[in-house]
Amino acid sequence: MKVTKLFLVLLLSLLCVQLVSADMNIEPFSSDLYNLGDKILLNGEVSYSKDLRANLDLILKCTSGTVQVGAVLLNLKEGEVSTFSNLITLPTNLLGDCSFITNLVDFNGKNLESKTFSGFKLTDQLKTGFEISKKDFQLGDKLGIKGTVTKQDSSLVDGTIVITFKIGSRTLFIDTVEIKNGVVDYSKTLNKVPPGIYNIDILVKDNLGNSKSLLSLFTLSISGSLNLNPTLDKNIYSPGDTLTLTGLVGSSFNKELNNLHLEFDFGNELKKIGLATNKDIFTVSYIIPKTIKTGVHQINIVASDDEGNYGGNVVEYTTLAVPTNLNINLQSNNFDPEQKVFFLLTLLDQAGDQMQENINVGLFDVKNKAVDSKIVRTGRNDSFLLPMSAPPGTWKLVVEGFNLKSQSTFNVKEFKKLNVSLKDKNLVVQNIGNVPYNSLLDIQGNDLIKNQDVKLKVGDFDEIKLDKLFSPGDYNLSLPSLNKYLGKINIPESKSFFSSLFGSGNGNSSNKLSGNVVKNTASSTRRGLLFIALIVLICGIIYLIISFRKGKKNKIDFSSDKGYLMGRKKLEELKSKGIRKDKPKMEFGKSSPDEVEEWKKRMHKSIMDHEKMQSENEFVRNQQKSVQKDKPGLFNMFG
Repeated sequence: MKVTKLFLVLLLSLLCVQLVSADMNIEPFSSDLYNLGDKILLNGEVSYSKDLRANLDLILKCTSGTVQVGAVLLNLKEGEVSTFSNLITLPTNLLGDCSFITNLVDFNGKNLESKTFSGFKLTDQLKTGFEISKKDFQLGDKLGIKGTVTKQDSSLVDGTIVITFKIGSRTLFIDTVEIKNGVVDYSKTLNKVPPGIYNIDILVKDNLGNSKSLLSLFTLSISGSLNLNPTLDKNIYSPGDTLTLTGLVGSSFNKELNNLHLEFDFGNELKKIGLATNKDIFTVSYIIPKTIKTGVHQINIVASDDEGNYGGNVVEYTTLAVPTNLNINLQSNNFDPEQKVFFLLTLLDQAGDQMQENINVGLFDVKNKAVDSKIVRTGRNDSFLLPMSAPPGTWKLVVEGFNLKSQSTFNVKEFKKLNVSLKDKNLVVQNIGNVPYNSLLDIQGNDLIKNQDVKLKVGDFDEIKLDKLFSPGDYNLSLPSLNKYLGKINIPESKSFFSSLFGSGNGNSSNKLSGNVVKNTASSTRRGLLFIALIVLICGIIYLIISFRKGKKNKIDFSSDKGYLMGRKKLEELKSKGIRKDKPKMEFGKSSPDEVEEWKKRMHKSIMDHEKMQSENEFVRNQQKSVQKDKPGLFNMFG
């Protein structure tokens, strides 16, 4: 039901509208491609079904947008064809494929009829043609670029081109030139521009907005290098020589250059010269200083011109070393024997720099007598070892070479030193100093200190018998004055009558008389009794000795005495030889009975004195040992 009603309404509306018709046509365009700002002539016809005064709007619709480009006022008669012709300027803001739309519009703005016609392509691209004078340039050369610029229809344009000079992606400078009647003529003198490989971009623009971008249209090389070819008169010089340098200046592309400036830097002196052209030969001289450093030196040469061309080169020459100063320096001025004398040998050249050479060094003693010598490398520490017996006084080191000589003196100090060691039960001392040793030597065994007078010349040695200084026993032996510990030593007992009587005195044997005496001294309450007992004991010993002598006086047996037997043997030999016949006969080896008896008495007395001394020494040693072990001592009981 609703659909039927809607259909009837639409039918009535159509019947009420007056039926009208219009016809519009345009002539084809002369080209399918136009530039921005081009002018085109649009011709066409319009007819209408009744008389009508209206406007014909001309609209250009392109890919990039739609713009009305014209309007024509028409007085239309019913059934008659009305023609129109309109010169249209194409807009500068549209691009792409375009079509024309004609709209017939009354004065009230009502669109009576519309029609679309195929059109053309609208572009902003121009047609160009360019050429460059050459591709390789030296600073100072002239660059030329020529070309033409037209629209798509080959019509000449006016405008501007922008020329961009780039190295890689970096733009160095930009230049512009005017386009007149489609012609481009550009020139530029390439002076004082950075050398390198350039890419040239050209952007062409006319006055209507048409353009063309030509990226990397040309690639050209600009060189600013000058080539220097110097030559030395020789390569090795001595200080004070004159050096002469000659040569030529060239360019990369054999271009003739003018007004060249050259600088020669010799390190301590700068020289400048000028050349009118690069065809001229340059010459420069230089006096090498007498104190110049040894080795390789450089001459820096720089050439330039007013166009910005530049070149440099380095020439090397060598100067010889001249030994000038020789020194020997000691680390110290005072040394002990057997000490190393460290020294540093320096050899300097004309510039005061060290040289590495081998030179002989001698060591001389206080009498200027050569002790040692060696070949030493300069610039390095070395040493001589002083002898153990180096005499005190002023010594010296002497170095000589390369017509140079130097010496350095030092003092060897007086050095007093003993070398001590144990040999069996003896103490061996040797003078290893450089002066005679004449002093007391403290020898400590446990808590007992003995003094021994030592007199030794340099290098001499002697033996000290320890059993003459210390009683038998175990000792920790040391030398306090030398701050030396020798170790443990055992001094054994000497066998005699007194040693069997008194014992060792160490307190360990209860059957020894002296041991008992020492043991009993530990009690202070019995010191008086012990003193009386000791007196009695000494008196008894004396009595026994006297009795023993009297008992032996008339009973001496010389059969075991070596001296007596040797005398008897000598006497028998003399008797067996006989007496010469030409001389009075003499008798040898015979004495009177009184002389024989006197001789026997003297021998007996000598033997008894020897035994007495040995017994007394043994007793004293036993008492000293007892005192050491039982402090405060045996005889402190009388205090």
